Amino acid sequence: MQLKTASAFLIFCGSYLPLSVILLIKDFDQEAINDPVCWQFYRKEVSCYLPFDNPISSLGVVCFCLTCLALSLFLLKSIRCKNEVKVLEVKHVPVDLMNYVLPYIVAFITIDYSNGQDLIGYGFFLVWIFWITYKSGRAILNPMMTVFGWRLYEVSYTVYEEGAVKTGVMLSNSDLAPVEYVRHNKIQDVMIARREHGG
Repeated sequence: MQLKTASAFLIFCGSYLPLSVILLIKDFDQEAINDPVCWQFYRKEVSCYLPFDNPISSLGVVCFCLTCLALSLFLLKSIRCKNEVKVLEVKHVPVDLMNYVLPYIVAFITIDYSNGQDLIGYGFFLVWIFWITYKSGRAILNPMMTVFGWRLYEVSYTVYEEGAVKTGVMLSNSDLAPVEYVRHNKIQDVMIARREHGG
């Protein structure tokens, strides 16, 4: 199964929800701390304002990333695991965080929503990382998924009882054990093994 570019992009953007929150905090208007809280913001005659320098950009990016993360979780939940393999060996593989952490480092150094050139350059940087991730066949590997119980494994398996031994990468929402049968569906180079609660 080939992951479509649009779906891969949503998964990629969902992984950067924490980064969008960091940028939202950086965009907070510090002078607004002393202002009283405006509880009647829904009334037209009240002159309330959002306490951010660039509220549309900062809040918009957070909402977008949050939506992408929710869609990513929905995508994983909706995958039909119809193929079965017998897992022979299992090794937990920590998610590669280097490419994931790099944009956070850059964000702490320079990113400002009011600087258009910074945003364009940073956007290009993220698109480039996404494209490399997508072309490597690992776009489904969203580091945020570890928060929701998904783990990455390197497995040796056979398709049939007496079949040839193969190796691969499996993303599972439960602990895998050797010599057990696991149902999965393959997306690009990653096998997705989803188990329902109690299953």
